[in-house]
Amino acid sequence: MEFDSIFQIQQAAYLDGALEPYQCRMDILLKFEKVFKKYSQDLCSALVLDLHKSQRQSELSEIEPVIHELNYFKKNLKFLMKPQKVKQSLIFKNTTSQLIPRPIGPSLIISPFNYPVNLAFVPLIGAFAAGCPVTLKGSPQTPNILKVFELIAREFPDKLFCFFMDHTQLLPRPFSCVFFTGSIPVAKIIQAQCAQYLNRCVLELGGVNPVFLGKCNKKQASYQISLGKFFNAGQTCIAPNFICVTPDTESVVNDIIKIVEQKFKTNEHICKIISKEKYAYLEDVVKTRKIIYQHSFLDKENLIYPITLIEVDKTDELLTQELFGNVLPIVKFKSLNDQIQWYRETFYVPNLQCRPLAAYLFTDMKQEKEYFMRNISAGALSINQVLLYQISQLPFGGVGQSGIGNYHGIETFKVFSHYQPLLWVQKHKMFGLGYAINSFVANSTLPPMRKNPEFFMKIGLNLPGLSFMHNVKIISLVFLVLWALGTTAGLIYLLVK
Repeated sequence: MEFDSIFQIQQAAYLDGALEPYQCRMDILLKFEKVFKKYSQDLCSALVLDLHKSQRQSELSEIEPVIHELNYFKKNLKFLMKPQKVKQSLIFKNTTSQLIPRPIGPSLIISPFNYPVNLAFVPLIGAFAAGCPVTLKGSPQTPNILKVFELIAREFPDKLFCFFMDHTQLLPRPFSCVFFTGSIPVAKIIQAQCAQYLNRCVLELGGVNPVFLGKCNKKQASYQISLGKFFNAGQTCIAPNFICVTPDTESVVNDIIKIVEQKFKTNEHICKIISKEKYAYLEDVVKTRKIIYQHSFLDKENLIYPITLIEVDKTDELLTQELFGNVLPIVKFKSLNDQIQWYRETFYVPNLQCRPLAAYLFTDMKQEKEYFMRNISAGALSINQVLLYQISQLPFGGVGQSGIGNYHGIETFKVFSHYQPLLWVQKHKMFGLGYAINSFVANSTLPPMRKNPEFFMKIGLNLPGLSFMHNVKIISLVFLVLWALGTTAGLIYLLVK
């Protein structure tokens, strides 16, 4: 079926409100869970073929995050769908004010190659929870994954979920939301296409993610850096791009080498580089720089590039590029202050939009932590930990060139929802001080204009509206004060008499 027809079906389903009721959304989530588990092993097999990901890597980084997100929404969906009460000033006390989460409408999700299952289905689950029909487009660089995606999509009606491989049919179109994960150059094209219909556009991009080393546990730092950098062959948007060392922390480099030798004894857990062009780029990067260490495993035919550590000067242009591979540059500085000052001058001063998706610090010192938090602006900050802040309770997203918008958990629900304000004047509330002030101010704006309604306007807007319990408390307090005053006056009278 042509996408025009499917898009019309999805629009009709949205306008009919067919996907809006709680039970309908929950049924969709439960069905998706069943289908996802049915095809999870097929997805893992496809990940081996497309990315050389081991079974355990696939489960850890692709399957389990999707199950975790499903469990979050199954547990919290009813709460997320509830209208939110809004506190009112006194002038609006005779009204009911709410924010009602409504589905934003038919949405498009464009996922990348590096975590093709995770980055496609985590936002998809949030869209289903929000009540939106979804079109999914995967990366052509993972052809085996796309075949499984197509099988999964066939388990659902077109009005709810469809999958397309050809992106040229999809944009520009009047999607209510476009959710893109990928590179900055492609994001600029996507955003320009979204501008034609003023689509809501969420961009999850990358950046030059620094690692700063202060006075820290060096063993812990080396382990975390190794995990963050070499998992998925460094093809992770929040992977460390380079590490800054001082004379006190240079030993971390040797510790990283030891960990690589211990953990990567075979190439079973080394993922492949996604393309020949990217492989050649990494080769060129290493050729012209000082190699500190290079892993013995090399499989050019299958695009498995060896883990490599290189030493670079802080003026090297390589440090301003997102490497997206298992090559780790080491930069030497005198102190942590020098590291952070250099980073600010190199990235923020020329272009404040060049802020990373993540910035990492390893330290045991409170002063260093506070200095880092004051001076580094990024999509997220992480101290003594790498990668693992991707949890449903924390929003994930960039700032500036590292992205627009957040997701995970409730933030994904917000992305695919419109919080529609509702102001309702109820008949039984058309009395009281708030209503009187409201009526007076409203009448003062009609000819003939009354003079000086500002006093009542200020009272009405600045005084908070009081709930029933607040009213009870205030009345009780007034009676208590009057009783205390009466008792005191009586005692004084008796004493004087």
